[in-house]
Amino acid sequence: MLFKLSEQQVPFELAVLGQRFRDVPAIFAEAEERLTAHTICWGPQPEAEYRALLMGGGIVVSTTWHEFQGLAIMEAAQRGAIPLVPDRLCFPELYPNEYRFDGTQEGLYQRLRAWLIDPVSQPSLLATEQWQWPEWRGAYRALLMEH
Repeated sequence: MLFKLSEQQVPFELAVLGQRFRDVPAIFAEAEERLTAHTICWGPQPEAEYRALLMGGGIVVSTTWHEFQGLAIMEAAQRGAIPLVPDRLCFPELYPNEYRFDGTQEGLYQRLRAWLIDPVSQPSLLATEQWQWPEWRGAYRALLMEH
């Protein structure tokens, strides 16, 4: 999908963040090479740079089939990136429809292309207060004081 966007000269910058694992699919090496013109960083970053990249990110994309509550996407959304997530796993419970795609490559391509070509079509920043401690403190206190 990113190759197609690049070939169609859709403007974007790419930051691939996070640790590298021992078993990396071959497509990652190909993508790192083919998307060099778009890439601002690839792989793990020092914490300060990682946080700065999240704060400056426009869109954070997930295509996962396995996740741990979508924590990486939640972190990016809390720092101001607009999430684009598949309509599966925990995402329908956490993200309104305007932040989701149908889970297919074509669905992702269409939504992401539209957002990149016409930034006005992007939804507003996601309100993430419901995930943060002040929203949960009362519920936890009530639960713990119950017994």
